[in-house]
Amino acid sequence: MKMPLSTVELLCKHYAPINNPDRITSSHALDVLADICAAKPNEKDAAVQALELLSQKFDPIRTNYWNHRKVALQKAAAA
Repeated sequence: MKMPLSTVELLCKHYAPINNPDRITSSHALDVLADICAAKPNEKDAAVQALELLSQKFDPIRTNYWNHRKVALQKAAAA
């Protein structure tokens, strides 16, 4: 069964509200939300913020990976 992307986004925002990091309960939801935001032209900043939260607070063991994704996203947005 396929779930609409808008439903996935709402679910991710429930478990990973970017604007309220103290309420984030799922790093996986935060990762998916970063992907969803990165695909939307006007939400690149939210994607960067999600990747920074992953790097600094929720998954610091993979900081290099999250920083790589953040830099790639910023380069793509600048082009």
